Amino acid sequence: MVYKVIRPFKDLRDPKKHCYEVGDNYPRAKHKLDKEFAETLLNGANSAGSIFLMNVEDKDMSKDDTLTTEVEKEETKV
Repeated sequence: MVYKVIRPFKDLRDPKKHCYEVGDNYPRAKHKLDKEFAETLLNGANSAGSIFLMNVEDKDMSKDDTLTTEVEKEETKV
């Protein structure tokens, strides 16, 4: 399974501490999916308390930029 990044984050479980940007796929090419970690990024049960990934089967991001706009608004509040 591959997910889309909807909020930038640094993968602290990755030996190279890879930085994911909005629109990137998670996991990146040639890397194994960590299902437990992905679940925390999908449901917000992480140290940041934020949702970072979206299941691309649930919503096609290429057709809807509303989500990006909502993330940008929230980031400006911080």
